[in-house]
Amino acid sequence: MERVERMLAGPGRRNELALVEAGGSRFVLKARRDADDDAQREAWALRLRRGASAPLLHVHLTRTEVVSLGVRRGMALDVGLGGVIVMDFVEGADPDDRDRAKSAAAAVAELHSTRARRGPDFGCPSSAHLIYGYAADLAKRIVRQQMLVERDRVRLTRVMEIAARRVERLGLGPRARRSLCHGDLRWHNMKMLDGCVRLVDFEGAGLGDPAVDLALMTCRTPLEEREEVELVDAYLSARRDDSFLDRYVRVLPLVSLVSALSAVVVGRTGTRARYRDELDRAFRRFDTRPATGARARAR
Repeated sequence: MERVERMLAGPGRRNELALVEAGGSRFVLKARRDADDDAQREAWALRLRRGASAPLLHVHLTRTEVVSLGVRRGMALDVGLGGVIVMDFVEGADPDDRDRAKSAAAAVAELHSTRARRGPDFGCPSSAHLIYGYAADLAKRIVRQQMLVERDRVRLTRVMEIAARRVERLGLGPRARRSLCHGDLRWHNMKMLDGCVRLVDFEGAGLGDPAVDLALMTCRTPLEEREEVELVDAYLSARRDDSFLDRYVRVLPLVSLVSALSAVVVGRTGTRARYRDELDRAFRRFDTRPATGARARAR
């Protein structure tokens, strides 16, 4: 090992990170801060991808294996940490603002073409009914703990009533074949390399509905209407999925609501003004059909 340099933690601050240089190559070492997280989910996803538009996995150690290794070598390791993975360091620039939606669509479509017989479930449910149930649980907690000012609480109550009626009208709808989903398709988890987007940070990966994964990207990034149109159109050009648009339209408002309510609960967005912006975006989706673009609508 030639050099080890500590790296800044990402927005989620779920890992201790280090850049390792050895044998002329560069690697990233990630150690989970949560002692109960063995990094199994991310290691599974990276093995499944085998380096295709994702970092190549070299080492995965569970927390038990890390502690055992330290004991054998007489090292005082921080047993408060969880699992450890070592993977290739992906050098690349952030996606260019002008074409980032189109560039990302090809990588995401290729990711969603990856299937597996077994693996961890994706963190967000696939059906509109289950997503609504998730949102309803979050809303009850927020109201009970008085996390919102009165104006926002009243709006939330109204939107939940609208959502309940909408879900009741939707019925079961088409079912998707479960594919590999990323779980956090935000720009900081994408790197441009040789003209292509490479995805990093598969901590939330699992088997689920690609339409939900893309809806999460739309909501959490967030995308402007023009970018959403470009993203969905480019995605449908890159991947054949006859019922994708129907599923996407069904779940998008509910996914947006879950994303906004989760932000309120965990304080992800920080200030009241910022979480209100996210709530406003979610609430507006219950008033208008999501933008999709001519090619997408024709599918």
